[in-house]
Amino acid sequence: MQFAKFWQHIDGNFLLLVVLGALTGLIISANTVLYLLANYPEPLMAFFIGLILASTWILRSKYERNNYLIWALFCSVLG
Repeated sequence: MQFAKFWQHIDGNFLLLVVLGALTGLIISANTVLYLLANYPEPLMAFFIGLILASTWILRSKYERNNYLIWALFCSVLG
Protein backbone atom coordinates (compact mmCIF):
# COMPACT_ATOMS: atom_id res chain seq x y z
CA MET A 1 0.00 0.00 0.00
CA GLN A 2 2.86 2.38 0.75
CA PHE A 3 4.46 1.75 -2.63
CA ALA A 4 1.22 2.58 -4.43
CA LYS A 5 0.95 5.87 -2.54
CA PHE A 6 4.58 6.67 -3.25
CA TRP A 7 4.17 5.78 -6.94
CA GLN A 8 1.17 8.07 -7.19
CA HIS A 9 2.93 10.84 -5.24
CA ILE A 10 5.91 10.91 -7.63
CA ASP A 11 3.65 10.33 -10.66
CA GLY A 12 5.45 7.10 -11.43
CA ASN A 13 3.61 6.33 -14.68
CA PHE A 14 4.73 9.62 -16.19
CA LEU A 15 8.32 9.21 -14.97
CA LEU A 16 8.45 5.65 -16.29
CA LEU A 17 7.34 6.80 -19.74
CA VAL A 18 9.86 9.64 -19.73
CA VAL A 19 12.72 7.30 -18.77
CA LEU A 20 11.69 4.71 -21.37
CA GLY A 21 11.46 7.39 -24.05
CA ALA A 22 14.86 8.80 -23.11
CA LEU A 23 16.47 5.36 -23.24
CA THR A 24 14.85 4.57 -26.59
CA GLY A 25 16.00 7.88 -28.03
CA LEU A 26 19.50 7.36 -26.69
CA ILE A 27 19.79 3.91 -28.23
CA ILE A 28 18.43 5.02 -31.59
CA SER A 29 20.53 8.17 -31.77
CA ALA A 30 23.69 6.37 -30.63
CA ASN A 31 23.37 3.85 -33.44
CA THR A 32 22.67 6.61 -35.93
CA VAL A 33 25.66 8.65 -34.80
CA LEU A 34 27.94 5.61 -34.96
CA TYR A 35 26.77 4.89 -38.52
CA LEU A 36 27.24 8.50 -39.58
CA LEU A 37 30.64 8.68 -37.91
CA ALA A 38 31.82 5.58 -39.76
CA ASN A 39 30.47 6.64 -43.17
CA TYR A 40 30.28 10.46 -43.12
CA PRO A 41 32.74 11.77 -40.50
CA GLU A 42 33.36 15.24 -41.96
CA PRO A 43 29.70 16.30 -42.36
CA LEU A 44 28.89 14.91 -38.91
CA MET A 45 31.72 16.86 -37.27
CA ALA A 46 30.67 19.98 -39.17
CA PHE A 47 27.13 19.49 -37.89
CA PHE A 48 28.29 19.19 -34.28
CA ILE A 49 30.61 22.18 -34.59
CA GLY A 50 27.69 24.15 -36.03
CA LEU A 51 25.53 23.16 -33.07
CA ILE A 52 28.22 24.31 -30.65
CA LEU A 53 28.73 27.62 -32.43
CA ALA A 54 24.99 28.28 -32.62
CA SER A 55 24.54 27.57 -28.92
CA THR A 56 27.40 29.89 -28.01
CA TRP A 57 25.78 32.62 -30.10
CA ILE A 58 22.45 32.10 -28.32
CA LEU A 59 24.10 32.09 -24.89
CA ARG A 60 26.09 35.18 -25.79
CA SER A 61 22.94 37.09 -26.61
CA LYS A 62 21.53 36.32 -23.16
CA TYR A 63 24.41 38.02 -21.35
CA GLU A 64 24.85 41.73 -21.06
CA ARG A 65 27.17 43.17 -23.65
CA ASN A 66 29.37 44.75 -20.97
CA ASN A 67 29.97 41.49 -19.15
CA TYR A 68 33.11 40.45 -21.04
CA LEU A 69 34.59 38.45 -18.15
CA ILE A 70 31.80 35.87 -18.16
CA TRP A 71 31.94 35.64 -21.95
CA ALA A 72 35.72 35.16 -21.88
CA LEU A 73 35.45 32.47 -19.20
CA PHE A 74 32.74 30.68 -21.15
CA CYS A 75 34.80 30.70 -24.34
CA SER A 76 37.90 29.48 -22.53
CA VAL A 77 35.98 26.58 -20.99
CA LEU A 78 34.45 25.76 -24.36
CA GLY A 79 37.83 25.82 -26.07
